Amino acid sequence: MDSEDKTIWLLRHAESEANRDCIIQGHFDTELTDKGELQALQTAIHFHNHKDKLKIQNLFSSDLKRAISTAKPIAKKLGLKILIEKHLREAHFGKWEGIPAKEISQDDKEIYKKWKNSKAWRPEWCESFEELQKRALKKLTEISKLKGNSLVVTHGGLIHSILAHYLGSSDNITLKNCSISKLKINNSQINIEEVNIVASNLLKTELNNI
Repeated sequence: MDSEDKTIWLLRHAESEANRDCIIQGHFDTELTDKGELQALQTAIHFHNHKDKLKIQNLFSSDLKRAISTAKPIAKKLGLKILIEKHLREAHFGKWEGIPAKEISQDDKEIYKKWKNSKAWRPEWCESFEELQKRALKKLTEISKLKGNSLVVTHGGLIHSILAHYLGSSDNITLKNCSISKLKINNSQINIEEVNIVASNLLKTELNNI
């Protein structure tokens, strides 16, 4: 049994163009906004400032651009290679992808409302929450067995599926761009320690205290 105490940080990507424009993403691939680029840099600086304490050895990213672009400044600051994993992608939302949420809320009003009210419910053309959660937990288990601490740059839906598994539900949590959720591993047992901590806010506090 792996008895090493480890930490995994789950980082939601920075603001993307689709986030800004309220477009359903899923596998729909968009770049970061200028704001998102700044969020990613501030997050990288935060991890760099605490690198001796955090001791991150493994840096993973979803293969979608918004996640990779968030991971790049972190990789540069920490001197790590980005390990790109397709299984860390956001859920697939089928015909909704690339469509403004406002348009969907009008065309598929009742279905959209039901989806917004429960993160675990999905219409039939989407990847189910169970499918998403299964691949998320499989990848998390693999990462938890690696030597050392890991940082995983991924997506809100995937992080929600992991949180829901360990907390019972995540419907009351709205994950912000570049928010961090912290998982502690002891004797192969995973526990949620922190949720939705925004690194750029921590950095601002650190600068104010100088």
